[in-house]
Amino acid sequence: DHTLFALTDGKVKFTKKRNNRSYVSVETEAIN
Repeated sequence: DHTLFALTDGKVKFTKKRNNRSYVSVETEAIN
């Protein structure tokens, strides 16, 4: 179970790659 607490506003993206590894990246939106 992957639980992530984002400290910044953005989209959380989960990606699975080879060897069954999971990567979590947060795409933040710039506010002008």
